[in-house]
Amino acid sequence: MIKSIFFKEWIKTRRCYAVVCLAMFGFVGYCMLNVNRVAEIKGAPHLWEVMILKDAVFFDIFKYVPTFLGILFGLMQFVPEMQNRCLKLTLHLPYSNHRMLAVMQLFGLTLLAACFALSVLMIVLVYARIFVSEMVAAAVLTALPWFMAGLEAYLLTAFVCLESTWRLRLAYLAMSLLMLRIFLFDASAQAYVYALPWLAVCIAMTFTLPYVSVARFKDGCQD
Repeated sequence: MIKSIFFKEWIKTRRCYAVVCLAMFGFVGYCMLNVNRVAEIKGAPHLWEVMILKDAVFFDIFKYVPTFLGILFGLMQFVPEMQNRCLKLTLHLPYSNHRMLAVMQLFGLTLLAACFALSVLMIVLVYARIFVSEMVAAAVLTALPWFMAGLEAYLLTAFVCLESTWRLRLAYLAMSLLMLRIFLFDASAQAYVYALPWLAVCIAMTFTLPYVSVARFKDGCQD
């Protein structure tokens, strides 16, 4: 059954996932090309000086990109479930509703995490040619909350989309924006280094929120 659910979700989201990957790799690749170009023109010592004295990481331009892509992927996966009450058919399959929703979310999280992991690898490969390992680690730790925000945005999008009443959708949307703000509050280097475990806990807790929306849907709550 799990393989069938994954296949169903893949058929539904494969084109969107291709767009997500192209956009993510495009932004990261653009930033890395700029870093490499500056290193060739002004030399690596100049970049070292800027990075150390100004806490620069040189890829702030894509800070919000993982969040937007997480929202986009969530919309493409869960909006169709609410159109024509397709979710009702999904929940009537001979499989536990809780497991069904968990598998659907794990599908999206897995694909997004794979895309984000490859993006981090691109950063590491380019930075390792220019900076020492401590600077590479600092750059990765700075960007990690942004990628985690993308996963959080995906789960929150599922939470909002699966709600069957517009009144609560708007309330959930406002709450979701406040929660995402936690992940994107500070862009300075390694600002979240001690908060990363708590961000991971927040993502784990958010994983359970769509169950609330699905439970209300099963109870017949709707506009």
